Amino acid sequence: MSLLDKFRSRGFVTILVYFDLPIALLRLRVKESQRSKDIFRKASSFEEVLERQLMSEESSPEITEADHLFVVNRSEIDVPIVIKKITEITEHM
Repeated sequence: MSLLDKFRSRGFVTILVYFDLPIALLRLRVKESQRSKDIFRKASSFEEVLERQLMSEESSPEITEADHLFVVNRSEIDVPIVIKKITEITEHM
């Protein structure tokens, strides 16, 4: 929140995209991932990162946390819709 507040105070419009996807889908996607693991500093795999995130006490974002909050919760179906809405927001700036 402090980082978002910092950007807001400097005139940025904040947009959060929350991916509320089924855990089974996330596990499948990280299992099948072919991405490089070189980006990790404290984890050895995407599976480990996912498990850490699932164990954390982070909650879903609230509408008051950003100027715009979008939720993707039906796999890839929502993504083009969210991208279109974000593009519309940026076009009106």
